[in-house]
Amino acid sequence: MLFKTSRQISIALLGLVLAAQAVAAQSAPRQTGPTNPVSRVTGVQLRPIRVSPGRMKCPVKNTFYGRISTDGPATVKYTFATSDGKSWPVTTLTFSAKAMKPVSVTWETGKPGHTVNAWIQLQVISPNKLDSTKATFILRCE
Repeated sequence: MLFKTSRQISIALLGLVLAAQAVAAQSAPRQTGPTNPVSRVTGVQLRPIRVSPGRMKCPVKNTFYGRISTDGPATVKYTFATSDGKSWPVTTLTFSAKAMKPVSVTWETGKPGHTVNAWIQLQVISPNKLDSTKATFILRCE
């Protein structure tokens, strides 16, 4: 028999437990600092435009103003979607702390003799997806 006393058995078991803990500690991921939750976009708004009820000379350039809010530091990627399927570039906005920042885009729409019933929407792509309500408008072009 390898162990002659219960004390030798206890020492051997304690050695196994300590060895197992050492292996587990080496394989566990190490934290180098305090863990912070990932900041998120908490709000996105796009203001509708006011269009005169009469006929307009088209095409018309309209600027849409919006804002994006975060709950902490974040790099936000956003774009716009429109009813005509236009491709808009993805834009990056950097927040160093919880804040609200303005955004805007200019969209040229309408053709002479046509009526345009359109919408535009601000879409946040990351760090989380969030869309504004659609800003709708109707243009009656001369």
